[in-house]
Amino acid sequence: SECGGYSYRIPNHYYAKYNQFGYGECADSQELTARIRALYGEMVMDNIPKGVCGCIYTQLSDVEDETNGLYTYDRKVCKAEPVQMKETGRHLEDRMRACYENIMEKTYLINTLFFRYEERKWL
Repeated sequence: SECGGYSYRIPNHYYAKYNQFGYGECADSQELTARIRALYGEMVMDNIPKGVCGCIYTQLSDVEDETNGLYTYDRKVCKAEPVQMKETGRHLEDRMRACYENIMEKTYLINTLFFRYEERKWL
């Protein structure tokens, strides 16, 4: 499924003049970025060790009357703060890597306990 979809409409960079759709409106780029970062911090990153292995943000760019993209309808303006979004991406990657390394370490230990490498026989 998808998550996020916070609406932030930038003047002169939208399709529908009178309609707009999103899951809650943001007043500016800072608020949009803060809400996205909070979403990832509270709902995604904390659940990676519990099995979350993917996340789809709604959506890359605005689509007609949906003003909930990271970029405007004409794709000329990034609506979120790029530096902070890159930082969030790095934190997400670090969390995923740490979880993966932990899983690989546990798998190695389990295999070491139950498998004699020299004879290639299960104990």
